[in-house]
Amino acid sequence: MLRLALVFGYLIGCAGGVWLGVHANLPVTWLQAGVIGVAPTMDLLTELARYGTYGFGMLLLSTSYLGLMLVPMVLAVKGFLAGSSITVCLRGGEMIDWLSALLQVGLPGLVLLPALFLLGERSMRSSARLMALRFRDQPMPPQERDLHSLAAAGILLLLSAAIKVYVIPILLNWI
Repeated sequence: MLRLALVFGYLIGCAGGVWLGVHANLPVTWLQAGVIGVAPTMDLLTELARYGTYGFGMLLLSTSYLGLMLVPMVLAVKGFLAGSSITVCLRGGEMIDWLSALLQVGLPGLVLLPALFLLGERSMRSSARLMALRFRDQPMPPQERDLHSLAAAGILLLLSAAIKVYVIPILLNWI
């Protein structure tokens, strides 16, 4: 049930981002938006902090009762940003725009999304544990797999940041 709420939140955010990208007066391509060729200096720590912001927000929400409702909202925001940026990129219709969307959003997203889903599920489970502590006599016991999911999510976040910093610039220069 928790996973379904996370996926649903992400997909709703993606749909909203795509709708905005199609109907709003946004730049037509990444080139017009100034994204290609004006890349800021990226380092691993900056990208790790950028990607880790969503996970850190979910972990903060795990300390409250509201985490059950707000963690899917964090994923909805991430989905909204991904959907709108992909839509803006694809509006140009040229092959370079398609490749740019695939590389800049899709490639790190393949590693980032599983990390965010791991952190989201763990955060929602912790929030449910808090509710059980409040409204039941016996709390739900913590599970050992919570630590494993945190470690796996941390490794995946580091890997997605490394892909963004080291792999994507090489691929963009190659095409």
